[in-house]
Amino acid sequence: MTVLRNAFVVALCALSLAACGKDNPLFGPSPFGTAIAGFVSTKDTGARLQNVKVTITSGPNAGKSAVTAFDGTYQINYLSPAVDVQVSFEKDGFEKIVQTVTVTKDQLTSLNAQMGFEKIPGTYESVIPATTLEPKAPGIAVPITVVPNRAGLIKFYVQVSDPSAWTIYYLYYDERRATECAAKPELDSVAVACPGNISTATRGSGFRDFNIQMPITTAWVVFKNWEGSAYVLSGTIRYVPAN
Repeated sequence: MTVLRNAFVVALCALSLAACGKDNPLFGPSPFGTAIAGFVSTKDTGARLQNVKVTITSGPNAGKSAVTAFDGTYQINYLSPAVDVQVSFEKDGFEKIVQTVTVTKDQLTSLNAQMGFEKIPGTYESVIPATTLEPKAPGIAVPITVVPNRAGLIKFYVQVSDPSAWTIYYLYYDERRATECAAKPELDSVAVACPGNISTATRGSGFRDFNIQMPITTAWVVFKNWEGSAYVLSGTIRYVPAN
């Protein structure tokens, strides 16, 4: 009966921060001796993180560890009695965090964590070649210089020879799809022309940006003339890693 109760509480914790957050850190009696359990998610979106290494770094339990499952959950069992336990959370592309939790003998105690993307200084720049864009015709795909596996802000400044011209901007993480999108004559529906991407349309020159909330390895921005006369597009793209 105790095992069933414990399994139910662990499942409840996996579904709700309120059920087992800092205000309610104790699950109850544990069939696995003194133990800690919880889940790991991203700080910005709350998405669960798989393959996070969770390691106890203090006291007699130092070195004991677990790796989060596909749903972001973990559990470390059979700990030696200790009052306060320091626990580290590590995953490539994310900032390492360390938290302290108070555990009780033969109890299952909750410890959840939220991880932010790793902070990488610097700005990386790509050039948009001067290109004449015809209305509703093939456009250009410009590769973006990025830091592999880092979230950040893709910010570009475009100079348009016709201030009344509308430009559609598409963001892709796949070169093949970006090239296919650039080669297609534009349709009235953005979704029909180039589905499955982040897109926006703006008029004239100025700054445009895409806030990337996920680690990326490579990216391309596709520029197309939505309507009106032909015009010349040029400028730069700057990739700024997340602060």
